[in-house]
Amino acid sequence: MKRLHLIGIVPLLLCCLSGCGSGVSRAQSIQEQYSRLATAEMEAEVVCHLGDESRTYTLSCTLDGDTATTAVLAPAELQGVTATVSPDGLSVTYDGTSLPAGDLEDVAPANCLPYLFHALGSGYLLEESRETLGDVACYRLALDTTAQSGDKVICTVWIDADTLVPRYAECSRDGQTFLTVQMLAFSCTVSQPTEE
Repeated sequence: MKRLHLIGIVPLLLCCLSGCGSGVSRAQSIQEQYSRLATAEMEAEVVCHLGDESRTYTLSCTLDGDTATTAVLAPAELQGVTATVSPDGLSVTYDGTSLPAGDLEDVAPANCLPYLFHALGSGYLLEESRETLGDVACYRLALDTTAQSGDKVICTVWIDADTLVPRYAECSRDGQTFLTVQMLAFSCTVSQPTEE
């Protein structure tokens, strides 16, 4: 397994450690920071649980504002396939040909990484706790993303307590996990808060 690269998260960490958003919980402070995510680059292992079988993908994703591009790195037979999520919807591209792939209401490997970060920034906080994931102290946030997807989808995210980088996430529907994300590399920038 690759080591998690932590680059460009200093604004998130400094703001949370310096008491940014005083009077709010740590989870609310983390959500406020992720709501201002301007750009991000990441690599993740995504497992899609389909009844009796699971499919594993290694994906890279670049977020820039409200547009995200996800590329398949593995399995080898899908390398070269990219998916773009934008306000216009979801499109899939292979070998220079782009096809519309519908709206964003279903959570799938093609759109799960931007979906996850949207959930972190604007999902309805159901639970927050401290847990250890492997040997890493984490904040665990369970977020209801129903307004986002149309379906009742719960995104549960484990965020490294020291770096505030998401380490692992699960998306569930009707109490069943249908998608998991293991972050392999992550870097981001955040925009400055707007003055009220």
